[in-house]
Amino acid sequence: MRVEGMSMATQWSNADINVDIALAAGNDSNQMRSISLVTMVFLPGTFFATFFSMTFFDWSPSESESVVSSYIWIYVAITGACTFLTLLAWGYFVGFRRQKGQQIDSDAMV
Repeated sequence: MRVEGMSMATQWSNADINVDIALAAGNDSNQMRSISLVTMVFLPGTFFATFFSMTFFDWSPSESESVVSSYIWIYVAITGACTFLTLLAWGYFVGFRRQKGQQIDSDAMV
């Protein structure tokens, strides 16, 4: 009888530890999601700024010319659109994963 009691106590302790690990993993997941979001916001702008820096600016213009090209609106439009599409895709996949996870949970309960 004592062996069964010790076995039960060990299982109870293992279950408590597993709950703590699961909570810590959930917190890590939330932090990684935040890092991913920040990356997705800044990555398109960084990419296009690097891409357009090739010949987009004339750093030694004559007096009647502008330093910034008249095509700077292309950078703003493409960067904004790509940032929006990146965030939209991220939101779709997060929602899709969440929906799929709920479906798996409901199937497991049945």
